[in-house]
Amino acid sequence: MHNPVASGLRPARFRCLRGRRCRWLAAGGPRDLLMVKDTIERIYCSEIMAVSPETAMGDAITLMRNNSISCIVVANDKKPVGILTERDIVRSISAFGLSFMDLPIGESHSKTVQTVHKDSFVFEAFQALAENNVRHLVVVDDVGDAVGVVTQSDLLNHLGYEYFIKVKTVDQVMNRQVYVIGMNTTLFEATKKMAEMKVSFLVICDESAKPVGVLTERDMTRLAADKHMDWNCLATEVMSSPVHTTHPGKSVYAAAEMMREKNIRRLVVVNDEGDVTGVMTQTDMIHGLESRYIDSLKTIIQEQGRELDSMVNRLSEKTLYLDSILHSSIDMGIIATDADMTIVYYNSAAEEILGVPASDALGKSIAEIHAVEHVSQERIAKAMRNVNEKQFHTFHFSRQRGCGVLHLQARLSSIQGQHNGERIGYVVTVQDITEQQQAEDTIRRLAFYDMLTGLPNRVLFYERLYSEIARARRQQSRFGLMIMDIDLFKKINDTYGHHAGDNTLKEVGQRLDSLLRKTDTAARLGGDEFAFILPDVGNNESMLRIARNILHCLAAPFAIGEHSLHVQFSIGIAMFPEHGCDSEALYICSDEAMYRAKEMGRRNGRSNVVMAD
Repeated sequence: MHNPVASGLRPARFRCLRGRRCRWLAAGGPRDLLMVKDTIERIYCSEIMAVSPETAMGDAITLMRNNSISCIVVANDKKPVGILTERDIVRSISAFGLSFMDLPIGESHSKTVQTVHKDSFVFEAFQALAENNVRHLVVVDDVGDAVGVVTQSDLLNHLGYEYFIKVKTVDQVMNRQVYVIGMNTTLFEATKKMAEMKVSFLVICDESAKPVGVLTERDMTRLAADKHMDWNCLATEVMSSPVHTTHPGKSVYAAAEMMREKNIRRLVVVNDEGDVTGVMTQTDMIHGLESRYIDSLKTIIQEQGRELDSMVNRLSEKTLYLDSILHSSIDMGIIATDADMTIVYYNSAAEEILGVPASDALGKSIAEIHAVEHVSQERIAKAMRNVNEKQFHTFHFSRQRGCGVLHLQARLSSIQGQHNGERIGYVVTVQDITEQQQAEDTIRRLAFYDMLTGLPNRVLFYERLYSEIARARRQQSRFGLMIMDIDLFKKINDTYGHHAGDNTLKEVGQRLDSLLRKTDTAARLGGDEFAFILPDVGNNESMLRIARNILHCLAAPFAIGEHSLHVQFSIGIAMFPEHGCDSEALYICSDEAMYRAKEMGRRNGRSNVVMAD
């Protein structure tokens, strides 16, 4: 058996968490066009699953299924030589049948792998996905080593689905070519068609042409990992059902929200009669976004690049035309220097953003300006090393402005001579990103924290649970998961009103916030349900002791108006890895233990804690 993980590359993070009462929700929020100019370094998955070309296909497919990922990078000494996707698996099943499971992955993966540098702009990644009609990009560093993977979903989640409010309706971006199979089609026949048509899914329709299910590349990958799968069975026996549909007149934003809530990459578009008229996928959304917004942004950036090239070719002879263009960049400060770092151009936007008039900057060296601002020489030296190596250096800084703080983003680039490539100067662009920073902070609070209690919400809780599982696996350590419920909470709402119930939840949050360690997580999952992650707990007795301390802290009466109420709680505990090695198993065990504690509470009339079996 080949070692499936290439030396030096870490296993990939799981793409989603699936459980009875939990799901992964991709964090996202509204972005304006300037957000597209961010680099992908802050959004790509930096832990990748990579295998050698000698790895057996069966092992690779098992890794993909167990880690819920849609691709595996094929690498030699960290250098990407290919990529195995769900589409490659469908193609291999169609070509070789199940005998392909023993073949080396080097015979079946896509030999052409699309890469993008980790410092590339987000819009460049969008362009690469759209132009090459792929769903995955391998992220590489300066020496060409694979350091991560970025997918369509990563890019869409970075912008946030709210961005698609600007695209009006589904019929503007949907694909009207739908690949349909009948209910009597076998699974192998469906696989052949999917491979021949090079599509990511098929729609299964009944005799009246109404959709009854879909069969996706992800389904094929899952089924291929089952050695006992009968590929001559009907596709209807393994299809995904029910079909998630949308209407052509529905807003793309609403459709995208549905895709995010259902954790799917596609919707079937049906008319008023329920007939299939098209499909809408993440790829269609990428193309719609690329064509309408990214093209215009690229044009702006490319035009500014040409204008700056023209400027630096004549640093000492600025034309009125160029001066007018640069002054019109009212939202971007532009500073140009000669090869000795003496400032020779300084536009009005730079004056406004930095609060330094042009008369105080022109003719002075960058070093002088930094000295006034008390910037260390080490920082300047580091920036210049980055520019010499990569031709640019991006950095963020802030400064006090009145009663507030101004957040700024800057990029230092070198200017090459037209003929011999000699460095003849530098240009710095500066933008005020304060509103953007504040919006991101607000969005993060809304996305990851419960507004009533201030505790982490369901989304952030599962993200931390996933990270803690990964950490515990690496370090072979233990941690505990607790689920807590308020007994008879409905009675509090019914007796004293929902305002009293909300106040009770707030006070629970306040007590919990001051009780646990900094490394612990206490979260409100919704309603009256709370959860706790407690890393590095020595044994079960320690977990039980912590749970009893929590119950003791919550035992004090809660003030509800003029009343003082004793509230009863139930806690269920599960330990990693004794009670489960993944989020689903841990949650189910702790949830079931909590319900046993609740049953005890009904009998003995007090708060209880129960450890999972």
